[in-house]
Amino acid sequence: MTEVINNFKEIISIPTIINSNFTEFKEDVINVSITLSQTDIENRKNKFYQFDKSILISLDDNQKDKVISSPLPIEITTTNISISNSFSKKLIMKEILNSTSITGFEYHFDIIDNSNLITSIKSKDIHRKILNDEWFGGFSWSPCENFIGFIADNKMKSTGFLEKDLNNKENIGDQFLYKESLGETYSNVYSPTIFIIDLIKQSIYPIEPFPTDSIMAGQITWEPNGNGLLFIGWEIGKRIYGMRFCYNRINSIYYFNFNQFIIEKNKINSLNNNNNNNNNNNNNNNNNNNNNNNNNNNNNNNNNSIGNYLFIKNIIPSNKNVSFRSLRFSPDGKCLVFIGFDELIYNHNSCSKLFLIPWSNNILSCTNKIETLIDYRYSNDKKSFYGIYCVGLPGSTFINNETIIFSNSVGSINKMVSLNIYTKKVKIIETKQVIESNDEPLDYYIYSVKNEMVLVRVSSINKPPSIYLLKLNNNLNIIKSIEIYKSPFKNNNIISSKITIHKVPISYSNNDNGDNDNKDDIGNIKSFELIYVKNNKNKEKDIKRPTILFIHGGPHMNITIEYTYPFAYLQSIGYNLIIPNYRGSSGYGKDFIDCLPGKIGIIDKDDCLSSLNYSIEFIDNVGIDINRISIIGGSHGGYLATYLSIEPIIKTVILRNPVIDIGASVTLSDIQDWCMYKCGIDPNNIYNSLPTLKELEIMRNCSPSSLFNKINIPILLLLGDKDKRVCGKSQGLLLYNNLIERNIKTKCLMYLNDGHSLEDTIDSKLDQWINIGKWLNENC
Repeated sequence: MTEVINNFKEIISIPTIINSNFTEFKEDVINVSITLSQTDIENRKNKFYQFDKSILISLDDNQKDKVISSPLPIEITTTNISISNSFSKKLIMKEILNSTSITGFEYHFDIIDNSNLITSIKSKDIHRKILNDEWFGGFSWSPCENFIGFIADNKMKSTGFLEKDLNNKENIGDQFLYKESLGETYSNVYSPTIFIIDLIKQSIYPIEPFPTDSIMAGQITWEPNGNGLLFIGWEIGKRIYGMRFCYNRINSIYYFNFNQFIIEKNKINSLNNNNNNNNNNNNNNNNNNNNNNNNNNNNNNNNNSIGNYLFIKNIIPSNKNVSFRSLRFSPDGKCLVFIGFDELIYNHNSCSKLFLIPWSNNILSCTNKIETLIDYRYSNDKKSFYGIYCVGLPGSTFINNETIIFSNSVGSINKMVSLNIYTKKVKIIETKQVIESNDEPLDYYIYSVKNEMVLVRVSSINKPPSIYLLKLNNNLNIIKSIEIYKSPFKNNNIISSKITIHKVPISYSNNDNGDNDNKDDIGNIKSFELIYVKNNKNKEKDIKRPTILFIHGGPHMNITIEYTYPFAYLQSIGYNLIIPNYRGSSGYGKDFIDCLPGKIGIIDKDDCLSSLNYSIEFIDNVGIDINRISIIGGSHGGYLATYLSIEPIIKTVILRNPVIDIGASVTLSDIQDWCMYKCGIDPNNIYNSLPTLKELEIMRNCSPSSLFNKINIPILLLLGDKDKRVCGKSQGLLLYNNLIERNIKTKCLMYLNDGHSLEDTIDSKLDQWINIGKWLNENC
């Protein structure tokens, strides 16, 4: 037990890279900031630090480049930092508790330049939570850098019946009105709207009127000339389903004429000020008319308002059910690129397309001209590029006016991919013999691209991350590689392992049940991949070790070889890892994803079991102890792990917010649509809030709950009380109660303030993996 705890402490002490950005960019000097998070175990909190790096670029090929670091990292209180486009200004946003505020907190926006604080603007009761993440987008600076757009939850305007002065109040009696939230991760978010920080007037205001009843806003980007801004607007239907990791939610691209809005807003403000002055003069001249003047003032304020949505335009044909994301302009402002789907998609994630709209200063000429740059790709792609699966493009993605560079999953590896938007040529940037050796590949995540430079995080399952500055030539080959940050980890033995990637034939199976009918009806799909992590701790290579089959959730995501602390920890306590990217995973082609709905619990389960048998027979028959096999799975991975818990070779299973009974989950989950679609229920039918008995029977037959009485091995459950996705509390307790009733060894850990990911609080972060290590040592 001491080793389990000490190894966890050492692994968790490795800083996590939160972000990295260019802060100055010159021909011979490039400045970079790096934001880190580190767990303070003693005080049970995450602390944030910032490193500043100056890279002196040698213009002489005979001289080496130099990296100059700040002497010590600086502790920062927030990671909500945004650098302006010219690198001359910085925004720092702080959330401050305030008991007098309706929301319980207020926001402070500090604007600083290279030498001092320019201004500090407060936002109290103007909006609710600010949504500054990878999905809704961060802060967006206008080209003139006088305005900053951001997304926040609109405040709810309602009044109780018994409150004073009900005149001109909105939604009287609706303070307890139920509204659907955006589900998992966004359980307290109801109406995302655009707000503007005005540095000239030192104020914050919403874009209004805004059609909050029909669309929710996110992912702002300014038009290159600064006249307007673009945003993604998600459609609000009769129901609101969960947004987290649901890239198929119907939306469109909207244009907002900001210049015209400001002109009208200034006119209204001027009129209102004049009316106020006139009314005040009238009040001074005749106090007896005080009440009448106040009423006139209110009427004037109501009449002098901006008309309904005059400045918002949908630039995509309105008859299409599309789902777009990640809007990016070329440096010359002539092209807008973005990714997504130009048709209705039922899977929450699938192979995306990459699109282009030619742009001009006349917004009317920019509509209805969507060009597809990268179409769907399939598993038999001869160039081994299987399509686009990234959440979004880097904030700065163009290396020049015609080429973008981004990170994208290519099978089990995130690679750097380039695309020429005119020739449509796709190229995977070669990294072997430049950054990595031929022995083991590395995983790449791009933070930013500018001119010929790429700022990228590089890691592997057995290698904590570094940050590199790469220089590319005109052929997009790496001609310079500078490591500017390396994770401070000295005990390499603790995560000593060898990483290999293997293709497992679909036809391969060691199952004795003879059920191979489902293996030959998936068309061109001939294999799936698994990542094998062979543990070489203490450099003992030829001893048998306990092995974990680690199954990802989603199901339409994948696991790449990127470094994560759970994998490092499991290696540190002596385990091999088998990580299958089963059919239905992302990164392998549209057909590879689309084959799973209607066959869940069949082909995905089959692939996971095949990956275990294949690893034992062909990959490491010496190093895998077949008497010490365990499974860890979360969400859909927990669903599959529960199915596989009846296999004789499995000694114990660990379930993190698992899906246990889809029929029991469907009325509670924030993704009811997916609960039904993945079981093969016709998506053209209207999904009722109460499924039919036939539909419930279909979902029960697709669920591992039908096998409860066959489960006879120790089970550890880790559940988040606030899980909105699979409602892990109710799902996990179904299995837990069954095991208790049958006297099967089990343990359930309930994290009261955690959601589906079980990564929301420091308590769950520090507790769950030590418990997992302890459970494995005792039961495997």
